[in-house]
Amino acid sequence: MAEGLWKVPDDLPEQGRRYDAQRLGGVTVELKSHLPIERQARVIGATWLDQQLIDGGSGLGDLGFSSEAK
Repeated sequence: MAEGLWKVPDDLPEQGRRYDAQRLGGVTVELKSHLPIERQARVIGATWLDQQLIDGGSGLGDLGFSSEAK
């Protein structure tokens, strides 16, 4: 390959999933609201972060945004 050029491997998405699984121990997705995003943005009430403050951060993980929110 010429200098300054690079090729994206065909299996890049799979490599990313493997990397995340090794680094993070897997990923869990948890539904926090059944409301569509358009309605969530306009709801007046406690947010996810407000709930974490009330609960003392017990639902926060140790990696990524969760660790920063602690």
